Amino acid sequence: MRSLSYMVHGQLWLDCLSTQYSLFLLTEEESLEDLRALVDLINTCYRSPSCWTNESSLIKGERVNLEQVRDYIKSSELLVLKREGTNSNGSCTSSRNQSSTIPLLLGCVRTGPVSETVVGPLAEVAGYVGLLCSHPCCQGSGVGTFLIDAAEERCATFHKLNKMVMDVLDAREELIKWYEKKGYRRTESFVPARAFIEGKGELMLKDCNFILLEKKLGL
Repeated sequence: MRSLSYMVHGQLWLDCLSTQYSLFLLTEEESLEDLRALVDLINTCYRSPSCWTNESSLIKGERVNLEQVRDYIKSSELLVLKREGTNSNGSCTSSRNQSSTIPLLLGCVRTGPVSETVVGPLAEVAGYVGLLCSHPCCQGSGVGTFLIDAAEERCATFHKLNKMVMDVLDAREELIKWYEKKGYRRTESFVPARAFIEGKGELMLKDCNFILLEKKLGL
C-alpha cells in the first residue's frame, strides 16, 4: 500500500473511543491476504443485511471477487482507510456497554478520472466515486464522509478535475439522499441495471435503473 502524503494520518471516534488511521492507495504489489480482506469488506458492506448500504434486497451474488479488485487497482484508484492502533487491549467499548474489536480495514472507495460510467459516456472527463463502503462497526462514525472527501480531494488536487460523478441504483433512495447531503445532484441520465448486473454474474432481484449523480468541485 502506498500512503498518500497529503492526507496520511487522522483520527476517528469509534464506539466512543479514539482510533488512529491512515489512508492508502492500493498498488499491484498488494498481498493476497490484504486483497482477500478487502474483498470480504466490500461484499459484507454491499450484501450483508447488517449494513444500511447493502443491496441484498436488489441483487444476489458477490459484489466483487479477487480478479475484479485487481482489475480496479490497474484501471482506477482504490483508496483504503486502515487502522493504525486502538486502545491498550485492541478493542473499544460502545455506548451500549458492549465490546467490539476495531477492524483493520475501516473502509474503501474507488476513484480516479473517467470518461464514461455504467450509465454511458460523459461530456467531459470527471472524477469517479464507486465501491464506497465502511465496516459495519464504523458506520455512522464519519468513515464514509472521510472517504468521499478523500476521493474528491484526490481528483481535484492530483488529477485537476472539477467534477465528480457516480452511478447509483435508483431504488436506493436513502443512499441517494445521503449523497445529496454531500453536494451530489441527480441528472437525467439513466440506464436499466439488469444487463450490467447480470453480465457480471450476479442475479437482479428487482428491476431498477442506474442513475448518474454529479457534483461540481470547488464551489
